[in-house]
Amino acid sequence: MIDILLLEDNLGDEKLVEEMLLENNNDFHLTCARKLSEGIKYLEKNAFDVILLDLTLPDSTGFNSLTEIKIKAPETPIIILTGSIVKRPELKKCLDNVDTYLVKGEIDSNSLVSAITNAVQNFTS
Repeated sequence: MIDILLLEDNLGDEKLVEEMLLENNNDFHLTCARKLSEGIKYLEKNAFDVILLDLTLPDSTGFNSLTEIKIKAPETPIIILTGSIVKRPELKKCLDNVDTYLVKGEIDSNSLVSAITNAVQNFTS
């Protein structure tokens, strides 16, 4: 089983990720947090195999969110979920520090599961 922490404040995107994971019939356990502070609380009490991180959360954005997550879970791969192709310099900086990123609206269940599987395998090798 792969334990996933999803930090996503949009309920529609959260449900979409959940549906894509279920569609693939893989053994995933998804924990959702809608704020960075909530995600950090989960990280303080639980170990996760991978983190899916939306860079725009109500209590933190961009590189600040990524930095906080990396401090709390330095041994966990992070996949950024973004609403568009990243053009802003501060967000490009984020992508240099993560395993991969996925553009919302362009991913499907196969690409999501593949990104998660690859991140977990590459991080543990």
